[in-house]
Amino acid sequence: MGDRLAAAWHDAGVSAPYIPPPLPQPPVPQQTPSAPPQRTRRQTAWIVAGSITATVALFAAAIGASWYARSNPSQNKLVRECRSAVAGRLRAPGSARWPGGEIVSHGATTWTVQGDVDAQNGFGALLRMSWECTAERDGGWQILDVDVDESR
Repeated sequence: MGDRLAAAWHDAGVSAPYIPPPLPQPPVPQQTPSAPPQRTRRQTAWIVAGSITATVALFAAAIGASWYARSNPSQNKLVRECRSAVAGRLRAPGSARWPGGEIVSHGATTWTVQGDVDAQNGFGALLRMSWECTAERDGGWQILDVDVDESR
């Protein structure tokens, strides 16, 4: 058909337009599963060093915390005794959560502990309250005064 069309154009005295042949299509590449990028030795060294550092830091923190707890058993007992005394003043002592409690001052025999407690009030709402406890060391701990500030 293309030859007849070209002949008709030629007979009419018009030159046939040039129609280029279709271009060859490039082959479609095969889909291969892509491999993860390869790490360099430097990247691998940094990953290993970071992992070792993190492990050592966590281990040291755990050892330090347990050592501190063992080295101050009397002070830890004081904080527990004060928390127990504060819990006795709460409306819902079973709801108490203790985000902190630390010894802030001490004399020869009198110690003061301060902290916060999250506990429910009479309506069931969770409140954060400050507390302060004064105790005396006389062989064991004797609680002298407990103050719970609910206005916070």
